[in-house]
Amino acid sequence: MAHQSTLPPLSGGADDFGRQPTSGKLLGDPEHATRAITLAVLEVLAGRRPARQLNKWVSNAVAARVRAQATVGSGPVGRRPPRVGSVHCQQPIDGIVESTLIVWEEGRCRAIALRLEGLDGRWQCTAFEDPH
Repeated sequence: MAHQSTLPPLSGGADDFGRQPTSGKLLGDPEHATRAITLAVLEVLAGRRPARQLNKWVSNAVAARVRAQATVGSGPVGRRPPRVGSVHCQQPIDGIVESTLIVWEEGRCRAIALRLEGLDGRWQCTAFEDPH
């Protein structure tokens, strides 16, 4: 009689060790994540925060784009930090959030759009569009 294994078969797929999607039901409020990530990105762009602080919260593509556009140095002295106004989040499918928000800075407002994906147990920004 042949010996039968009681272990499940190995899938051997490339995804076994890659990024793991996470259900939005297991993550925090996407509106809070949208606000926090947006403010962090804007602080990096203004030179008030080091870009490496974004690594956990944004994709490699978003981080590279932000680093390329960031102001070098400590940012303009005396300028007030941006303020996030209204935030609108939609979840077209579980674990994906598309957000738009209004940001006020230096007496002007602008709209920003971003996409969050549930990856590895947290919301991660995979797209950030700022017309500024």
